[in-house]
Amino acid sequence: LGRFGRPEECGELVAWLCSDRNTYTQGAVIVQDGGTTG
Repeated sequence: LGRFGRPEECGELVAWLCSDRNTYTQGAVIVQDGGTTG
């Protein structure tokens, strides 16, 4: 993406991981870096 992520973008992932909507994710490494490692 060519930019740093905004705090609210990172926060959305954290909020989803902690929510009741996340019913199947466990023990995963989720890289949130805008595609720079890939």
